[in-house]
Amino acid sequence: MTKLSNKSKQECTVGEMVNLISDDATKINSRAIFEFHILWIGPVQACLALYFLYQELGSAAFVGVLLFGIFIPLNAIIAKIKHKYNVSAKTCNLLTNRF
Repeated sequence: MTKLSNKSKQECTVGEMVNLISDDATKINSRAIFEFHILWIGPVQACLALYFLYQELGSAAFVGVLLFGIFIPLNAIIAKIKHKYNVSAKTCNLLTNRF
């Protein structure tokens, strides 16, 4: 069972706690099943798409896959840099709003 302080136990009824735990268990269960299927169907769909593209375009299909392989990590790098600047901008705003 969960570890709650006495104050928390007094503020929340047993029914509310059971409801929260039930909601969490349902979310975990449904999400785990969905994500499990994504893990195996994603590569299958990618391979099938590459096969059909190869049938239509020939070796040009592999150029598209190569570009995906380049731009996906590049997008992640750009997102990290942008996040760093957003965090620093928020920190500057917090400091200027104080004064």
